[in-house]
Amino acid sequence: MKLKTGKKLVLNILLSIACVSGIVYLQKPQLKTSNNINLQQYNQQEAKEKTTASLLAKMPSFGLSNLIADWAFLKFLVYFGDGDVRQHTGYAATSDYFKTVVKNDPRFVKAYFMMSPANSLFAGNPQQSTALIEQGLASITPQSHPDSYVLWIYKAIDELLFLGDSASAKASYDKGIEWASYYDDDRSKAFSARMQQMSQFLANNPDSVEAQIGSWFQLLTNAKDDVTRRRAVDNIEKLGGKIEFTPNGVTVTVPEEHRRT
Repeated sequence: MKLKTGKKLVLNILLSIACVSGIVYLQKPQLKTSNNINLQQYNQQEAKEKTTASLLAKMPSFGLSNLIADWAFLKFLVYFGDGDVRQHTGYAATSDYFKTVVKNDPRFVKAYFMMSPANSLFAGNPQQSTALIEQGLASITPQSHPDSYVLWIYKAIDELLFLGDSASAKASYDKGIEWASYYDDDRSKAFSARMQQMSQFLANNPDSVEAQIGSWFQLLTNAKDDVTRRRAVDNIEKLGGKIEFTPNGVTVTVPEEHRRT
């Protein structure tokens, strides 16, 4: 089995990465005070970051909900992008930034696409990620955003790969298929076909390597940062999948012994 993406999706991913990289570049002078910064200073910086994130998550909106959500997302981008510091301190503040965005602007669909994998993969909170996506979905309809159905994919990925709940993952894929049916464009049809494929895999064999590779592939093609993409590639390769990057997109080949018969 081969899984493919189109040129447009790859271009969108590259543009998103470029935007994030630009923000991080502009913020670097305040993120790094010295090449000789020690672990104690890193921890002090992380403590301040956690305090800021926690206060944002708890503060009332005063009628400025969207502004607070935007600010929390920008703070998260800078925080996540400072890889040198995160290597020493981890990503714990991600959780509060994510909560702040969902609390203040649950319909901020694009934010989930970076914050959910960051919270699951790097902060180690997949259960919270699925809960926050579910909380946000209560305020979102299939028609409220053209990418709304993709949220069900992120929820399914967390449920399958990190929580080991294949039944819930299948239910999320099925719901995503239902939401994608509101759109008739080629991209939505491609996503719907991929979700149908994943739902069928899980129906036939909930523990299949093919389903796991398919989920990592979906995370790879939707990732908005290089770190998450690298993590997805590593896990696909560990499962025996072969990845090929071409001008037309990305192709993943599942090992023959794990293909559905």
